[in-house]
Amino acid sequence: MKRLLLTSLALLITASISTPTFAQGGESEYTTASNVSLKNVNVKNESNLKLEVKNLQEVIDKAVGVVLDEKNLYASESMSMKNLVNEPVTINYIFDDEEYEYFYEETNTSKDLWVTEKTTNSSNEEFISNSNEQQALADPITGGIGGRVTVASTSGNLFESKWKLASVSELSGAPNEATYIYTGLSSSIAEVDANVSLNTVGTTGTRWRPRLCVKPNSGDGTCLEGVRQSGYDKVHTSNGYVPGTTITTAFWRAFNDSSRGISNAVRLKTTGLAICADAGCYDSTDTNLINILEVNNRNITTMKYFKLLATIAGNDATIKGNVRSTFSNIALDGVATTPVKDAMDYATISINGNSATIVVSK
Repeated sequence: MKRLLLTSLALLITASISTPTFAQGGESEYTTASNVSLKNVNVKNESNLKLEVKNLQEVIDKAVGVVLDEKNLYASESMSMKNLVNEPVTINYIFDDEEYEYFYEETNTSKDLWVTEKTTNSSNEEFISNSNEQQALADPITGGIGGRVTVASTSGNLFESKWKLASVSELSGAPNEATYIYTGLSSSIAEVDANVSLNTVGTTGTRWRPRLCVKPNSGDGTCLEGVRQSGYDKVHTSNGYVPGTTITTAFWRAFNDSSRGISNAVRLKTTGLAICADAGCYDSTDTNLINILEVNNRNITTMKYFKLLATIAGNDATIKGNVRSTFSNIALDGVATTPVKDAMDYATISINGNSATIVVSK
């Protein structure tokens, strides 16, 4: 009898620990738990935000649906897009709504969703204070060095290209978190920078990490990268693309998918070989990574041009470093397009048909 009571007590304690507690608010349920399982997805709420369960379920449905679409598309692609016939693929989908930013990751073994408060240019210190990066990405190139090619367009939508990422040996002196390869657009109402940035940290090595910034001339801007935590202004994801490899990129000015609730979204999709199989690099196996960054409900019109760049941000007087990239298979709305040279600052640019190579060195 004593053993039976102890066993029952143990089961009760275990159930109370593993079962999430939802607070009732009006007719809605909310959770502030740091970890909760919904629809077979591990939801991570490290800031203990008060999250509506119904909304979380809708977010999960959207993310799972987008990832399923990407898996089907990936399965139908030619083997030239993959390294092994049966190789698993990790998919990251980073998006936002009016209140929160979401990082959904689906690997070969798990499904995880991180939820953090939305940051804008009025509250995100990194967005408004990193003047070196903002200057180096501006037009013309100041506050840094680099080269830019452009494709003029007033109405284009999908801008595609393949990027040969600089290898470690081609990055001599290149500063961490201030070296960029990227695409984007310029319009009379906003500037968009969709890049991969050089990152070397910890024991996991060097990688190129995707980032998307939508910067309107007025109002709030948004930068999306990876998992953010309260009190930090840097991303907390360790994964990224392998230096020296080629990634495939697709950049949309206005991506629409009514079945997933996506309207006029600025979207960057990158596909290539990553240094890890998951965001935390708990599995350090090189793995194909599809990364999607998406800022919804942005009606960017009055276009000027799409752009491709390689840059290093820093003080003009003291900046040193090297970076290069070859952009190939450049196409606008499915049509091969030849870019034109637009700016060179300690950079050389060579163009051959719908390919361009930018070499930056100082």
